Amino acid sequence: MYFKAPFGSREQLITTLFIVMIFAAILLVGKSIPENQQILAKVITVCFLIVIIFTWLSATRGYELGLNELIIKTIIFPKKINFSQIKNAEYRDDITSKDLHKIMGSDGAFGNWGSYRCDKVAGKISMHSNRLSHLVFIYTDEKIFVVSPDDCLAFVEELKGRISQS
Repeated sequence: MYFKAPFGSREQLITTLFIVMIFAAILLVGKSIPENQQILAKVITVCFLIVIIFTWLSATRGYELGLNELIIKTIIFPKKINFSQIKNAEYRDDITSKDLHKIMGSDGAFGNWGSYRCDKVAGKISMHSNRLSHLVFIYTDEKIFVVSPDDCLAFVEELKGRISQS
């Protein structure tokens, strides 16, 4: 069963601004930069584009509940969590962006992914979400994963059903 990972309005705005900045950087590189610094400007622009492309490729596309595992879909490095590793899953609508603190990863541009800390949950969490509201917390022995499917309640119900079968 497949669940979409919709963007929140904050993430849509940040992603749009990010893309505008990319095009502005490409158009402006070399225009107002002294000739002796143009090579450095081009190297910095290429590095910036590499980071942007990697961020886009790593962004969450959706969530698939397979036969034996939850697959967090990305273009590269999809995350697979075996149902036997999952201890519990719960929908949390009391968590806001003020409760979440990024340790490392992307915060807003192309979604939210990486290591975060949450004031209302003990320990680090592994965020794989395209919005900072309507979150589902998935507890394993090793980590806490956070996802944001389009229908959180149906996702939790289906995931709990698959966990009980494994």
